[in-house]
Amino acid sequence: MFPTRQLPDHPLRGLHGERAADWMRDNGARGWAVETVYAQGDLQTARGVDFSSHATAGVRVLVRWNYSYASTDGGGGTFPRRGRYAEFADWCKRSMAASKGVWGHIIGNEPNRRGERPDLDDPITAADVATIYNLVWNSRPANARLSPPAIDPTNIETAEPRGYWREILGKIAGADFFAVHAYSYGSEQHPESEDRFGDFPLHWQYHSFRMWQPLADVLRDETSRFRAAPILITETNPLYLRGSNLSQPGWDADANFWVQRMYDFVRNWNDQPGDQYVHGVCLYRFSGDAWRIDDKPGLLDALKANGEIPKQIFHKEQAMTFRLRWPTQFGRLTQKFNVNETGIPDIYTRGGLPAHEGLDFVAPSGSLIFACADGTIKQINRGTYPDGKPHPYGTHIRITHNTPEGEFETIYAHLMRPRDGLKVGDAVQAGETIALADNTGAATADHLHLTLKKKGARTVVKDAKGKDVAYPDGVIDPLPYLDPFPGEQVIVPPKPRDGLAFLRDVNVPDNSSFAPGTPFTKIWRVRNSGTTDWGNGYSLAFVSDTNLSAVQELPLPSARPGEERDIAITLTAPATPGTYKSTWKAKAPDGTLFGPVVYTIIKTEAPKPVKPAEPVKPIKPVGDGRGGQQGPVVPSGRSNLTFIADITIPDDTLLPVNGVFVKTWRVKNTGETEWGDGFRLSHLGNANFASVFTVPLPKLKAGEEGLISIQMTAPSAPGRHKTTWQGLTPDGKRFGLELFTIIRVGRA
Repeated sequence: MFPTRQLPDHPLRGLHGERAADWMRDNGARGWAVETVYAQGDLQTARGVDFSSHATAGVRVLVRWNYSYASTDGGGGTFPRRGRYAEFADWCKRSMAASKGVWGHIIGNEPNRRGERPDLDDPITAADVATIYNLVWNSRPANARLSPPAIDPTNIETAEPRGYWREILGKIAGADFFAVHAYSYGSEQHPESEDRFGDFPLHWQYHSFRMWQPLADVLRDETSRFRAAPILITETNPLYLRGSNLSQPGWDADANFWVQRMYDFVRNWNDQPGDQYVHGVCLYRFSGDAWRIDDKPGLLDALKANGEIPKQIFHKEQAMTFRLRWPTQFGRLTQKFNVNETGIPDIYTRGGLPAHEGLDFVAPSGSLIFACADGTIKQINRGTYPDGKPHPYGTHIRITHNTPEGEFETIYAHLMRPRDGLKVGDAVQAGETIALADNTGAATADHLHLTLKKKGARTVVKDAKGKDVAYPDGVIDPLPYLDPFPGEQVIVPPKPRDGLAFLRDVNVPDNSSFAPGTPFTKIWRVRNSGTTDWGNGYSLAFVSDTNLSAVQELPLPSARPGEERDIAITLTAPATPGTYKSTWKAKAPDGTLFGPVVYTIIKTEAPKPVKPAEPVKPIKPVGDGRGGQQGPVVPSGRSNLTFIADITIPDDTLLPVNGVFVKTWRVKNTGETEWGDGFRLSHLGNANFASVFTVPLPKLKAGEEGLISIQMTAPSAPGRHKTTWQGLTPDGKRFGLELFTIIRVGRA
């Protein structure tokens, strides 16, 4: 395989078909020729070929090794039946070893086409192709260059062709070059035509000579090991005669201009940095069927005249010091710069853009997005313009990069949200997680859109009418700067930083009123917005205003970056009526305070006496048998508690050993008694994760709902653990449904 990208160093011109190599040699046409050798069912006899004189004359011959010709033409197909794969591979190996003067070898032809199957009703799968090819690759003669078979780029008889191609590339052991095919739908259709198939599953594919480009894009954008390998277009031709309404196959005898424009287009492609190089283009075909050109001297003259120079400018590839690291966890591009593959003709032009102004990457919702290069966060936009109108990028992030090559800016669009704690002015490293992917803004599906800008740059392109149109100032194609997908992304850890983000008050909204001396539990929901775990030594500390708690600090619940937790603290309303605020802040083990403050504001109000509508008969205390009073007052009526929902820590939540957490249940008083002083929730059975055995029940009248929260600590032993609690009346009777929580302790 080619270790580095190879500049084309040989004429582009080429010819396909029987005696094509002879014509090229005999007419002094340096270039390429494709010849096919068939086993014709005889896998015992090696069929070596000798093209030494052609190689000396500057003709690089590619030999395509086929089991037979098409089954639809009476042959046995490009590959034999599955039981003879090893025999066929051995025949290829022996025939290659017996050959001379061959530049490269292609194993099979268009296996995705039904006509090439040995059995018309039994498809040749991508796995079949890889099996045969790998058998040859792993035993190939020394110095033999190999390519897997070219596929039919528009045929869906076996599978969607790009997916079929992608699967082959993922399974083969290696390749030295890649043969591809490309066809036009008539010589009047310009080779550079942007025409596309309109319907699924070929909506992505060009309906023109350019149909090889999406396959080249897969090589470049998704398979870094093949990014440097040359491409050879081993078959190309207009499929139909001019004026035949796509019904009569063949070359127009005067299609010289099509040949010229086709080679011009390929040279232009080769001169664009960042694209896979095409080393040769072979006209189909010299002799043998409706597309023969051996009887069309004008086309052969055009071949000689226009296929000499492989590149317009033999410039030296410039090493760019500014590089873009692949920004997603998935190695696929779905749309490149300056194209429109959406199927919506005006999706870009109605916004003032010539076409797509960046690159689109596969990025499912919630997957990680990485910074492409070292830089500084310039903007975090939540999806609107300054005037409040929706931004087509949706939630997006801009990063500036000051480099010796100039000032660049990368824009990451259609995000779910930035990474917790990320803010404008933060320095980030290439590969550092900056956001989660989504489909916000004008996106029609999950993906990442990346725009690259360079200060002072201007990109001008041709529109459909051939007029010059420009992209917004600074916008350039990111592809020449983009490094290949590295496979599994090695995520650069962000710099250690403690962070806390306040999310909401779970209960006790500000300005809630309490009677003097009333204890209550305040719960804040927060997120670990830093890059460090909360563990031992992390706490919530009282910092200002009035401390309504009996403690100055309480442990923070254990949380990894990005995880949400509830912080519960027992507070008591002051004895003096008034408005009170209690303010707290997270504290690191070294004593550093971090994150925004969390607080609660309450009002203490003396209860107003309410005159009863009618006399209330007091409940007689329970006697002790000697005339004295014993125990608490017995509540009248039936007490009951019904579970409504787990508010925090759903069952089987995974927690670290000794991790601190707050368990909150929503319950309903479904009895006849009002829960007041003395009504408690008591530990009933299994392990007790709390430091207490009872906690007060919220004051609820019959029919009301409320929250019960207990701070707990996960056991030190890994495994699955359960704790169970139940209501307790002031006189010690249990009531209501059992409340429980089940947690898992240890590693995921």
